[in-house]
Amino acid sequence: SDTIIGRFDRVDILPSGTAIIDFKTSDISRQDEADNRAKKSTQLEVYALAWKTLTGKLPTSLELHFVDFGIIGSVTPTEKMIEKIQDIIRMAASGIREARFEPKPQYLSCEYCPFANICPGIKK
Repeated sequence: SDTIIGRFDRVDILPSGTAIIDFKTSDISRQDEADNRAKKSTQLEVYALAWKTLTGKLPTSLELHFVDFGIIGSVTPTEKMIEKIQDIIRMAASGIREARFEPKPQYLSCEYCPFANICPGIKK
């Protein structure tokens, strides 16, 4: 079994269900952008898996609160989401155990990578 250590920013347990919330300061100012970010968030998927592991149930919602604009992006977790993130975690853990760290250059990602100055995958 693979172990991930982390913390939820906030968990709201309400009569209607459980919301796991992560606060962001990203420059998101439209509702559709916020919902799209929530739907694509690996972090929120990991939170859903963690909550299910802790409680036996999926949370009712996963939310990104964009604090600078007061916008909330949300997604309802599914069993399919849990299966997908479990596969991603297994593949990542396997790669770490086997010391597979091949670079996967991507537009803009490399610009912010702390290893860009020593990465063999970046053309210099």
